[in-house]
Amino acid sequence: MKKKTLTTIILIVALAMVAAVTVYAVANYGTKEDPLVTSSYLQDVVQPRMEDAYRSTLDVEVREMEDQFADQVAARDARKRPDAHRPRRHGAPHAHGHCRRDAERRH
Repeated sequence: MKKKTLTTIILIVALAMVAAVTVYAVANYGTKEDPLVTSSYLQDVVQPRMEDAYRSTLDVEVREMEDQFADQVAARDARKRPDAHRPRRHGAPHAHGHCRRDAERRH
């Protein structure tokens, strides 16, 4: 959970820094006739790269959460059926009636 939170915070800070630098550069450098960064460059190059980075980070986090959820469900199911993985003692009664009869015959 901490790894996910840290990754999210780093991604948000990085995006905020890029946005702040871009706004500062556009506001203080260049003119309307000769801008430092064009809007088409931001829309065609920067934005897709940022979206791809966000999606890939998000996909990794979602997969990790799905795996963790599946593990928790499996562990819960194993706790609900404590006999499912426990080896039987010799002669211990099973769910089947014939096993109980066989055990009684042996004694």
